[in-house]
Amino acid sequence: MATKTDKEPKREKRKLVYIGVRENGTKNPLHAWADITDYENDGRSFYDGSPSDYPRERQFSGGKNLGRGGSVKPGMIYEFDVEIDDGSFSVLPSTWSFVGAWRNLPNRALWQAKHDAIRAERQATRANVKLEALEPFRHAYFGLNSRARGVLLAQICAYVTGGPAEKKGK
Repeated sequence: MATKTDKEPKREKRKLVYIGVRENGTKNPLHAWADITDYENDGRSFYDGSPSDYPRERQFSGGKNLGRGGSVKPGMIYEFDVEIDDGSFSVLPSTWSFVGAWRNLPNRALWQAKHDAIRAERQATRANVKLEALEPFRHAYFGLNSRARGVLLAQICAYVTGGPAEKKGK
C-alpha cells in the first residue's frame, strides 16, 4: 500500500478586496485582488504605513469571475476558501460570499479610476485594430479620382449603416 508523502494543502477562509483590472502585456488582462483578512476595514487608507505593510496584491487571470462575474467592482470585498500549499495561494472561486465594500472612499475612487482607464485604453486599442482592417479600402480610395472616391465612400457608408445601396442588393 502506497503512503501519501505530500501533505495536504491548508484550507482556510480569506477576505479579498477587488482592486481592478491590471495590464500584463498580453491579450488578456489580470484582475488584482488584495488579501485583507488581517486588516480592519475601518476607513483608514489601504496605503497607510510603509509599503511593506500594505496588503499583498494577488493577480489572477479571469479573476473578475472570482466574485459575481460582471458585478464585481473595485473596492468590493468577498470571502473565499483558499488552499495554501508551500506559499502558493489558490482561490476556490465557487466558495465566494459577499462581505461588503472597502470603507475608504479615496482608495475605492483611485482603484475605480485606474480600472476604468485600463479598460478604456484596451477598448481603444481594439477599435484601432478593427480600423486597420479597412486599409485596403484606404489604398483603393487614394487610387481613385474625386468622383469615384465619393462613390466608394457612399458605398461604404451605405454598407455600414444598412442604407439604400445595401437594400438594392436584397
